[in-house]
Amino acid sequence: QRMAARLVALLLLYFDQDGAAVSTRSATTTLSEVSESKIEKPQEEKPIKTRSFPAVLFFGFLNLFFQRKFIIHRLLGLSYLLQYTAATFLYLYDYDSFKNSWVIITLPLTGVVQTITAILTFTFLPKKTNNPGYYSDKSTMSYPFIKENLFFASILAFQWLYYNEALYPYFKKYFVIEYVFVFLPYVFRPLFDKTHFRDGLNALKKGDKNYYFYFYLTWLTKIFYIWAKHYIGFFLNYLRFVDAASDYDIRCVFLILLTGSFATTIAMFLHTLRFKKYTSGTTSFGVYVVSYLSTFVGYILILRVFFQHPQLFLITLLGLVLNLVHLRLFDVYQIAIMFCFHFGYFSGSIKL
Repeated sequence: QRMAARLVALLLLYFDQDGAAVSTRSATTTLSEVSESKIEKPQEEKPIKTRSFPAVLFFGFLNLFFQRKFIIHRLLGLSYLLQYTAATFLYLYDYDSFKNSWVIITLPLTGVVQTITAILTFTFLPKKTNNPGYYSDKSTMSYPFIKENLFFASILAFQWLYYNEALYPYFKKYFVIEYVFVFLPYVFRPLFDKTHFRDGLNALKKGDKNYYFYFYLTWLTKIFYIWAKHYIGFFLNYLRFVDAASDYDIRCVFLILLTGSFATTIAMFLHTLRFKKYTSGTTSFGVYVVSYLSTFVGYILILRVFFQHPQLFLITLLGLVLNLVHLRLFDVYQIAIMFCFHFGYFSGSIKL
């Protein structure tokens, strides 16, 4: 019995030591594996993927025009750009096709509809301001400025259609529309919101970057606006009203309208590019200034009309002066001028 008890005790002692040895080995192995797993292995540097310039243009194009947000406005904008490109190409390379094409009708009408969609879309823009928000690096284009642009897009569209040979007889037949847009467009101007250049100038701070760039170019824009209102607007409409525009004159007027369309509608798109950081504020505003100054190219080509029709030139000049003196006086003057044209006191054939 004593021998059996000793044998059992030896066996228990053996298995207990072996188990401890196994446990020790297992724990050592586990700690070793954990410590090895915590050691950070050097990661291989992955090459930075850069898009090629065509890819950047392609994805930028998709981002601008095919996002679901504001999709109607985006697609109309794309439609306008395509029509403008087609109109410019036809004008430069095939004028006969240009003057007989539908694009000289659809382009200005698309500009009006595009402005309406902008009014319905961008209702979140600042409303209680007379600052256009276009003439600085910091400000955002204001909602009144977009609503105001509908007026200018409308009178521009009228001039496109008025100089269209196919539509001109209809304006003569239904003369009410003709008289309103030729003589009295600024009588219904108060129906639209109005921003002021002075508010844009007052928003500029002398210490701001590009202060002088915006200050002087805003003043230049203001001076051009006065010129364009009377000599691109009223004078050219008077010339057409008395049917004194030759085929060559009409061709040059269409060039003025093409450049004017860029300044009126595509300039809004330039501000979008600025907002999206595709261009800087100075670039977008600089292109806008160049676009409206380019209207002088067409005017230089028909400068002789001032000498051929000095009466129309002086009538327009007097209207410009009265406009600067008092707006209500200018409105009365335009009504008087309308009756004078109606009863034949002024004609394209009359010269001083």
